[in-house]
Amino acid sequence: MENFIKLIQEKDKEITSSDMNKELKNFEKILEKLEVEHTQIKEDISTIDYLLDLIEKYPIEVESNEVPNENKDSKKWLNELESTFEKFHLMHSDKVSNNDIEYLKTEKLKLLAEKSRLEKEHKNLHDLIAKTTIQLMEVREAVCKILSKGHSISDVGEKLMEHFGRKISNEFSYGSGRRKIIRFLEDTFLINKIQSKGIFEILEKSKILSFKLELPKNNILFQNKDLASYANGYIPLVSNWYINS
Repeated sequence: MENFIKLIQEKDKEITSSDMNKELKNFEKILEKLEVEHTQIKEDISTIDYLLDLIEKYPIEVESNEVPNENKDSKKWLNELESTFEKFHLMHSDKVSNNDIEYLKTEKLKLLAEKSRLEKEHKNLHDLIAKTTIQLMEVREAVCKILSKGHSISDVGEKLMEHFGRKISNEFSYGSGRRKIIRFLEDTFLINKIQSKGIFEILEKSKILSFKLELPKNNILFQNKDLASYANGYIPLVSNWYINS
């Protein structure tokens, strides 16, 4: 009976681990989509500001910015306006007709309305990203404890720091350093490769582990007299794994 209960408990842990991993992947996908959209909105606001700057030399007064943008493809509309507005910016004011001014006024109203809409959406997205990030951190913490048999992300980071220090020496490729870390996690927490790989991914995404390509220190590159070896644009880089616990 005791063995049966133990078996059931182990199965429960497997189910819990599987469910938490799925939840973790879902949160990561959601956050990724939100950040892509957030970046796009910032770029569109920047484009609108640039367009408004291009036509500021013209005496265009607008009373309201509540004119909706009827263009379904906002990105295409902004790109087309950029080409047109740059031409107007380079034109002498005397060559701009009254019809041109009316056109610019109409588009300015649309731009202001679009900017107002995007700024509201940007704020909402910013808040949503912050909340999702907090939830994602909580799920990562929970998954890490399941995979490592009760250890938090910071606990695992401290174990790595105690063993390797801040930098993993003599590991000059992403793959070899990754294998060394995963092997350490297996041996330290007595877990399998699937679990250790899961912990590694959490540590990397949480910025506890980072792999960096860097120029040699002390200007070794520029002190080397045999510069012919660096022909064709080749620059020798130093790569290191860092632990940020």
